[in-house]
Amino acid sequence: RPGGPSNVLRDACQVANILDPRIKQEIIKKFIKQHLSEYLVLFQENQDVAWLDKIDRRYAWIKRQLVDYEEKYGRMFPREWYMAERIAVEFCHITRTELAKIMRTRAKEIEVKLLLFAIQRTTNFEGFLAKRFSGCTLTDGTL
Repeated sequence: RPGGPSNVLRDACQVANILDPRIKQEIIKKFIKQHLSEYLVLFQENQDVAWLDKIDRRYAWIKRQLVDYEEKYGRMFPREWYMAERIAVEFCHITRTELAKIMRTRAKEIEVKLLLFAIQRTTNFEGFLAKRFSGCTLTDGTL
């Protein structure tokens, strides 16, 4: 719904939180997959924005998505699900895989200057994530 999720959905998540942990995990997986599906399309290997010289766009995209998530869905999921952090972690997993793939494909185009640029921007993004999130979802094995 345009204004965000209904109270019914929030209550359903509370019920799922109490029931079988597999239900919670399934909800989390599906939501994150849906939330990041646009990313996979926008930054496909064959897209110009997928290359290292435009790595900032990837990070700007996820930052906007996290703000959007907080505005629309922040109250829907129980706090202890750490959904924003889980979205960020899955984004990082996908990004690592996709960048590795495109760098293998275009290895001859990688120059030192370009690589240093991408490393610097990635390090800055990692700093942003470290300040914003605790890292508690990295070891719980939900995804």
